[in-house]
Amino acid sequence: VSKYFDKYCNLSKNILTGKETLGKYLEKRLHICTISAAYKRDLLIKNNLYFTEGCSSGEDVEFILKTIFSANKVFFVNDVLSYYLIREGSTTNSYSVKRFDAINAVSRAFEYIRNKSDEESFSNKLLLFENEYILRHFFNNFYSCFFYLLCQKGFNVKRTIEYIHSDLDHIFPNLLSM
Repeated sequence: VSKYFDKYCNLSKNILTGKETLGKYLEKRLHICTISAAYKRDLLIKNNLYFTEGCSSGEDVEFILKTIFSANKVFFVNDVLSYYLIREGSTTNSYSVKRFDAINAVSRAFEYIRNKSDEESFSNKLLLFENEYILRHFFNNFYSCFFYLLCQKGFNVKRTIEYIHSDLDHIFPNLLSM
């Protein structure tokens, strides 16, 4: 079993505050996914934390951001205890503009954090990360859809862009006007 700290982060201690953890996560100095964490039930109930119903993509990032921020302490175990399986035909390996729902999920998470944060300097730093996350999710999702249509369906560049734009306007009418 590989060691978590060696593979995913450079931590000098295995207990951090929620805000310290959030900072490292946002700075990409720490990797956390939903299945690689255990959550105290009391934390989830007290802060009304759950997966957003109807969210088709990004619900895990939204949940992680909210729970990290809400936690007083985050404990790390220096072992990789779970693995991620990528299935052929999954949302991540096919065309689906529903993956753009991740942008709404990230926006909800940052809104939650801003509303609960009492530090102005922390809120200003969050805005930079929010914009970076939204842009990264948008372009990663656009690229995935673009690449799939171009390579798997044989669309030309113009048709690919028009197709994605049309789908986005239909499913997320306000996304391109943000």
